[in-house]
Amino acid sequence: MMSKVMKRVVLPVFIAAVFVMSGCSTSSEPAMESSEPVKESVSEVERKTAEFEVNEETVCVDYTDEEQSFLEELEKEFYLYRLYDSSELTGEMLENRNGDVIVERCIGIVENKESGDGRLLNYPDPDYYYISYSRMDEVRDGTIVLSYMVYDPDNNYTDGIMERYDFVLSRELED
Repeated sequence: MMSKVMKRVVLPVFIAAVFVMSGCSTSSEPAMESSEPVKESVSEVERKTAEFEVNEETVCVDYTDEEQSFLEELEKEFYLYRLYDSSELTGEMLENRNGDVIVERCIGIVENKESGDGRLLNYPDPDYYYISYSRMDEVRDGTIVLSYMVYDPDNNYTDGIMERYDFVLSRELED
């Protein structure tokens, strides 16, 4: 049986080794099914990576540091929240949040800097993958951006975003 100290040392080393050996693995967090708000502990965050096919190139992004920093700041304002990847969040969840703070994680790519047009990479339905980056000055075509949408707990509107936070994740596909 492993001691607590041994688990704290061995587990992070094992996770890091798996991450390095496997390259980039897609993070798949299960959708939260419970009706109780959940607080994710930022002190125990594992590596958060995602892999996408963009213009016949595979792009691997690591958003661990950005997410940890964002959640630390979010927790100063909201103790309880639900964090969903864009691929997991549904309109029904948003329409029934009933006072819960829902945060959506979106990963997208800037397709036209002049118009601000972008495309979500982590959204399953290609008919609804549009996202605007028109308010971001530091991006170019090909910039991969991590965005967090914080939905207003005081209403149940599917477009009731009260705060948005954007972080540049990768510039390797920029023109």
